[in-house]
Amino acid sequence: MELYLQHSNFLADVNNEREVKNETYKENLSSLEKFVMLMFEEDGVVHPKESAWFAGVDADGVVVGLRDRQIYKEDWIGLRELDEKGALVFRTVPGRHMEIGEEVFEEVVREFLGPVEVEVEVEGGRDADGSVERPGLVVQGAF
Repeated sequence: MELYLQHSNFLADVNNEREVKNETYKENLSSLEKFVMLMFEEDGVVHPKESAWFAGVDADGVVVGLRDRQIYKEDWIGLRELDEKGALVFRTVPGRHMEIGEEVFEEVVREFLGPVEVEVEVEGGRDADGSVERPGLVVQGAF
């Protein structure tokens, strides 16, 4: 752990694993409506693959789930707060690391982000030289 903290330029900070905690990280993460974590069933890049759900490995090499880790118990980054309000989502998806199929991707997007109605209006006006007036444009759609 000491080597990790000494050489980590990013992860130890955003996970608030240093002795002095950054409350802004916790405030920002815990303010989310949902925090969706995807673990790939055949992930061979991330070890353990359960670290996609903030799991870790103990000194004996045993996977320790999020809820049994200090980062959760002491709520270093707001994961416990998210969990307590039902906003922490654990998902397993088929495939290897970051090989998410289009169908699964669309399913996740629809469940957590959509359908989203989009409407954009652009006012009419004149071209750069001031000669031709352009009509306004309205674009609507859903995904």
